[in-house]
Amino acid sequence: MNFRIAVAALLTTSVSVFATAHHEWPEIIPVNIEGIHVPVGYDDNDLITVVTTGTLKKSCWWQAAPEVKVDNNARTVTIKQIVHGYPSTCTDSAIPYHRQVELGMLPAGEYALVDGLTKQRIGTLPVVKAHNAVSYGPYVDEAMYAFVEDAYVNQPYGANEATLILDMKVPENCMRFKEAQVEYQPGVIVVKPLIEGEATCKGELKHYRYETVLRSEAKGAQLIHVRSLWGRSVNRLVEIRD
Repeated sequence: MNFRIAVAALLTTSVSVFATAHHEWPEIIPVNIEGIHVPVGYDDNDLITVVTTGTLKKSCWWQAAPEVKVDNNARTVTIKQIVHGYPSTCTDSAIPYHRQVELGMLPAGEYALVDGLTKQRIGTLPVVKAHNAVSYGPYVDEAMYAFVEDAYVNQPYGANEATLILDMKVPENCMRFKEAQVEYQPGVIVVKPLIEGEATCKGELKHYRYETVLRSEAKGAQLIHVRSLWGRSVNRLVEIRD
């Protein structure tokens, strides 16, 4: 008799734990996109990336991969930002976040960027036809770029100037770093670290560091968008103080 009661209690506890675990499975919650940083200068052989921003308004939320739908005929890219969360443990919060959204390669044209939740247009993405076909390794790009490992901004407290630092690799025995072209766009700083030399070389990659002081007008939230090898890019959202 006591054995039956013990087994029944064990089964009841197991079912309760399973039900609780099942109930606490995170929910998928679409949220609106509050801002977007779109680099201008992509062509149709680039792997296109934009950066969205938003706010986690509940303590139990965390960002997840967005849903992206591309309509080449209508020239629209719809981005639905997703967060996961446990509603039973939520309290109000206001935690800012940003998310890199990879769109891949797109045919030339002007695309409307649309918020998948609100259906509102949040930006414009121009993609131009590539005119050059420079090959370095297995990929063809508009130009030869260094292999960029990292990009960051150094601005000591109290300093008015901010320094952009790039950590790259270049096959120095057959190619060399030429220059870094820096273009200032609204909310975006586009950097193109160009290399030159024999594109078919197989030289040893050696570390190279580049530094430049950013213009004084580049303040506030800025997307540092650095072009890299094989149509890729390194993207860092930074806050540059006044």
